[in-house]
Amino acid sequence: MPSANKTPNIGLNNWKGNEFPKRQDFVDDNFKIDEEIQGLKTKVENIDTTAEKTTIKDVNNYFTSDNVEGALNELATELNGQKARGVQIANSLLAKL
Repeated sequence: MPSANKTPNIGLNNWKGNEFPKRQDFVDDNFKIDEEIQGLKTKVENIDTTAEKTTIKDVNNYFTSDNVEGALNELATELNGQKARGVQIANSLLAKL
Protein backbone atom coordinates (compact mmCIF):
# COMPACT_ATOMS: atom_id res chain seq x y z
CA MET A 1 0.00 0.00 0.00
CA PRO A 2 1.29 3.51 -0.66
CA SER A 3 2.99 5.17 2.26
CA ALA A 4 1.23 7.87 4.20
CA ASN A 5 4.61 9.63 4.30
CA LYS A 6 6.00 11.08 1.07
CA THR A 7 9.34 12.56 0.09
CA PRO A 8 9.24 16.37 0.02
CA ASN A 9 10.25 17.02 -3.58
CA ILE A 10 8.34 14.66 -5.86
CA GLY A 11 6.19 12.74 -3.41
CA LEU A 12 7.78 9.31 -3.52
CA ASN A 13 6.69 6.73 -0.98
CA ASN A 14 8.60 6.96 2.29
CA TRP A 15 7.50 3.89 4.23
CA LYS A 16 7.82 3.56 7.97
CA GLY A 17 8.40 0.29 9.76
CA ASN A 18 4.70 -0.44 10.19
CA GLU A 19 3.83 -0.05 6.45
CA PHE A 20 4.00 -2.74 3.80
CA PRO A 21 4.87 -1.69 0.24
CA LYS A 22 3.41 -3.40 -2.79
CA ARG A 23 4.91 -3.78 -6.24
CA GLN A 24 2.55 -1.15 -7.68
CA ASP A 25 3.90 1.39 -5.19
CA PHE A 26 7.35 1.02 -6.76
CA VAL A 27 5.91 1.18 -10.27
CA ASP A 28 4.11 4.42 -9.38
CA ASP A 29 7.29 5.88 -7.88
CA ASN A 30 9.26 4.90 -10.99
CA PHE A 31 6.79 6.81 -13.16
CA LYS A 32 7.12 9.87 -10.92
CA ILE A 33 10.90 9.70 -11.22
CA ASP A 34 10.69 9.23 -14.99
CA GLU A 35 8.34 12.21 -15.38
CA GLU A 36 10.60 14.38 -13.24
CA ILE A 37 13.67 13.41 -15.27
CA GLN A 38 11.84 14.15 -18.52
CA GLY A 39 10.88 17.58 -17.21
CA LEU A 40 14.48 18.33 -16.24
CA LYS A 41 15.74 17.02 -19.58
CA THR A 42 13.36 19.34 -21.41
CA LYS A 43 14.48 22.31 -19.30
CA VAL A 44 18.17 21.55 -19.93
CA GLU A 45 17.60 21.14 -23.67
CA ASN A 46 15.88 24.54 -23.77
CA ILE A 47 18.70 26.46 -22.05
CA ASP A 48 19.94 29.14 -24.44
CA THR A 49 23.73 28.91 -24.48
CA THR A 50 24.40 31.38 -27.28
CA ALA A 51 27.17 33.89 -26.69
CA GLU A 52 24.62 36.70 -26.40
CA LYS A 53 22.77 34.89 -23.60
CA THR A 54 25.83 33.60 -21.71
CA THR A 55 26.86 36.02 -19.00
CA ILE A 56 30.41 36.52 -17.83
CA LYS A 57 31.80 37.33 -14.42
CA ASP A 58 34.51 39.87 -15.13
CA VAL A 59 36.18 40.13 -11.72
CA ASN A 60 39.01 42.30 -13.09
CA ASN A 61 36.70 44.68 -14.97
CA TYR A 62 38.38 44.14 -18.34
CA PHE A 63 35.09 44.40 -20.24
CA THR A 64 32.09 46.68 -20.17
CA SER A 65 29.86 43.96 -21.63
CA ASP A 66 28.18 41.42 -19.38
CA ASN A 67 27.93 38.64 -21.98
CA VAL A 68 30.38 36.54 -23.99
CA GLU A 69 29.45 38.02 -27.39
CA GLY A 70 30.01 41.57 -26.20
CA ALA A 71 33.30 40.69 -24.49
CA LEU A 72 34.55 38.97 -27.65
CA ASN A 73 33.62 42.03 -29.70
CA GLU A 74 35.48 44.27 -27.26
CA LEU A 75 38.51 42.00 -27.40
CA ALA A 76 38.46 41.88 -31.21
CA THR A 77 38.21 45.67 -31.37
CA GLU A 78 41.18 46.02 -29.02
CA LEU A 79 43.24 43.48 -30.98
CA ASN A 80 42.43 45.14 -34.28
CA GLY A 81 43.47 48.48 -32.81
CA GLN A 82 46.75 47.00 -31.56
CA LYS A 83 47.34 45.40 -34.96
CA ALA A 84 46.79 48.73 -36.70
CA ARG A 85 49.16 50.43 -34.24
CA GLY A 86 51.78 47.73 -34.88
CA VAL A 87 51.51 48.27 -38.64
CA GLN A 88 51.93 52.03 -38.16
CA ILE A 89 55.06 51.48 -36.07
CA ALA A 90 56.50 49.02 -38.58
CA ASN A 91 55.81 51.39 -41.48
CA SER A 92 57.37 54.26 -39.56
CA LEU A 93 60.51 52.22 -38.89
CA LEU A 94 60.71 51.08 -42.51
CA ALA A 95 60.41 54.67 -43.71
CA LYS A 96 63.48 55.57 -41.66
CA LEU A 97 65.64 52.96 -43.38
